[in-house]
Amino acid sequence: VEAWVRPEQVDGSRGIVAKTEQSEFGLFIEQGVPSFWLFAGDAYAIARSDTPLMNGQWHHLAGVHDGETVRLFVDGQPAGSAVAKGPRRTNTLPLVIGAEVDGAGQPVSHFKGAIDEVRVSSRNRYDVAGFVPQRLHVSDEDTVVLMHLNGRQGPFLVNDAERAPHGTMAGT
Repeated sequence: VEAWVRPEQVDGSRGIVAKTEQSEFGLFIEQGVPSFWLFAGDAYAIARSDTPLMNGQWHHLAGVHDGETVRLFVDGQPAGSAVAKGPRRTNTLPLVIGAEVDGAGQPVSHFKGAIDEVRVSSRNRYDVAGFVPQRLHVSDEDTVVLMHLNGRQGPFLVNDAERAPHGTMAGT
């Protein structure tokens, strides 16, 4: 999972892209510090950065899982990792962009700032060496969700991944 983010307020715990609730995965910031959570085995593995994001600046965040380890990349550089062995626990809750999801599928812990270019992939796109983040993501056969977030059609946000439904806008 990856996204470009520009935080305007970094206090508290804020969801960026999440499908959590004792399962699945999410990108978060807590007091400005980014993290990637993935439920593997019987607990969350959390890859956390040591450095907070800069308020008002764009940052690329990417969380990856290779079956053994979760890794967080900030602006293309390795920022944290954690052991993540065991089967992933899934759920039927919606994927929420700009917040965390609660057990009823409602957004909570809203992100304050801008989010762009959200992509969820079915494969690990980045390795431990780091990478140069692309400002515009493209869809391929491994893309599950791709939200450019640069427009909507009525209440729908266009998902440029071929095999997934469009999103709906809730709030601002």
